Amino acid sequence: MAKYRMVNTKFWSDNFIRESLNPLDRYLFLYFLTNEKTNISGIYELPLSIISSETGIERAMLTKMMKRLKEKVYYYKGWVILKNFIKYQNTKSEDVKEGIDNALKEVPEEIKLKIDSLRWSIDGLGMVGRQPEELNLTKPEPNLTKLKEDVAVATPYSFKDYLEEMQKDEDRHIQVAALYWKIKGWRFENIKQAQAAIKRELRPAKALAGYTDQEIIKTAEYIDSLKDMPKWTLETIFKYIDDIRAGKY
Repeated sequence: MAKYRMVNTKFWSDNFIRESLNPLDRYLFLYFLTNEKTNISGIYELPLSIISSETGIERAMLTKMMKRLKEKVYYYKGWVILKNFIKYQNTKSEDVKEGIDNALKEVPEEIKLKIDSLRWSIDGLGMVGRQPEELNLTKPEPNLTKLKEDVAVATPYSFKDYLEEMQKDEDRHIQVAALYWKIKGWRFENIKQAQAAIKRELRPAKALAGYTDQEIIKTAEYIDSLKDMPKWTLETIFKYIDDIRAGKY
């Protein structure tokens, strides 16, 4: 039986689509929404080789493009995870809810745990009327697990090692926060101080996640040269970075 996918006409006016994606990125995003393997849960298995074959985009290019789509589409171990896909389904329909349940039964536990750690689609899964524990998901760990939140008090704290660990984190906004601290020359005496700082910088760090380190550094250098900007922050960088990128300064 043929499947049909409706794409909301607001797709083209969505701020993420307009501001963050180039035409080829948008094409790939539409492919993830409408390809033959999609299902009603928005979580499905699709090998990179098939994506490349069907879209005509080389695998090396796909890897780079997926990083730009990461805010809405997450690709993990051959599985596509579409953010909030279930949210836009008619979950008042028993048939739809049953279809979602059946689709989720096919999702491996490892992929469910990854969804849980993303803090993305749990809201969507919850619309099916079940709690995370009923989905056999473990209780979500903090998104900053990689930053050693549970390190014993007696463990020696090295800010340098902590920064290096942040820069290896797969979440781009964590990398941005680490870069910002390096630029500003900040230091923290313990992990709790660092984690509190991350929470403060979370929103602007996410806003800057789509920019390169070089663009952030260049913007910071310009702002730092302004005599009336002694207390600039990540938000200040975000305000200036597009103009710096466009060569206005």
